[in-house]
Amino acid sequence: MLKAHGVNPDDFSEEYIAKAVGMVKGRINFVSDLWDNAAFFFREPESYDPKAVKKRWSEDMPRIMQELIEQLRALPSWKSADAEKVILDWINSQGYHLGNVMNAFRLTVVGECKGPHMFDITELMGPEATISRIEKGIKDIKQA
Repeated sequence: MLKAHGVNPDDFSEEYIAKAVGMVKGRINFVSDLWDNAAFFFREPESYDPKAVKKRWSEDMPRIMQELIEQLRALPSWKSADAEKVILDWINSQGYHLGNVMNAFRLTVVGECKGPHMFDITELMGPEATISRIEKGIKDIKQA
């Protein structure tokens, strides 16, 4: 399936592929649905859901996402539960709206506001891919 969508499966470990599929398998009914639900694990978003952008991307969001990057860079652990606690505590300490920040975070990494648990995604992707996608989102997402 990866090759059919222009992705070289050799670029990913078997463990990575198995974990990515495992995270989305409960969300699909047919094998044909797999790519639509897991593509973001294998390639950066080429576009961003316009409805999510309109709802979640304010003029302050690029600055907040840049602050998030700094928090992510400082994480002592990228394990899902550890990272989640640190980032949610940071969001709360800043007085930011949790839903807006987390959905903008998801939007930059996934391209839309759906998918498995965000910190499970980032644990699997790792710091380099996660931060790179947020930086790309900051640059590419424009409020309609």
